[in-house]
Amino acid sequence: MTKKESTTKNIQNQIINTPESDIESKFIFAKTLAAEIGIDRSNVLKALKRYSIPTEERRDPSCNNARCTVLTIENAEAFKNIRLLEGYHVDGENIGEPAPKRNFVYVIQCDPEMRPNRIKVGITMDIISRLPAYKIVCPEVKVLRLWVAPPSCEGYLIALGQELGHRVGQELFDIGDTDEFFKIADIAFSPFESSMDTGGVW
Repeated sequence: MTKKESTTKNIQNQIINTPESDIESKFIFAKTLAAEIGIDRSNVLKALKRYSIPTEERRDPSCNNARCTVLTIENAEAFKNIRLLEGYHVDGENIGEPAPKRNFVYVIQCDPEMRPNRIKVGITMDIISRLPAYKIVCPEVKVLRLWVAPPSCEGYLIALGQELGHRVGQELFDIGDTDEFFKIADIAFSPFESSMDTGGVW
């Protein structure tokens, strides 16, 4: 086998062959997403990379098994939400200046299955890149709460975490009773907008 043939075979082995029905039920082609929001496929691919939204290469039975970029339905919806946060309509039309950045206070689980009582709190003004970045390090990460609130509110969650659990890392806590934690936190943050109720990024 020549070097060229070996390289070709390695590339082909990296492509996941999936039945068309499976692709349609779990994934969406980048070209389909581009058509839905009214922008070029190349721009969609660039934006997906910029937002750190994972994609895969799969064969498309409808195009002679050519390689195509796909992403999960869930991540496609996240992409659309990010577009909205940046000031675009879903059909791709820019509605003007991007929405002003706001401060977000969040609570996440890095390992929901193995450590359901371990939570991390944090703040960010760039929710578009922060939460997808966690997905890269912790694929199973789950966002439990996401509020639009002043940075000082993070201190309240840290104090609450220390009161109801113990600190195991930077802004990382093992909580004895998470239901009690969120019952108190939800009351305290009730005056603030909850992005979980308004189609947040994740």
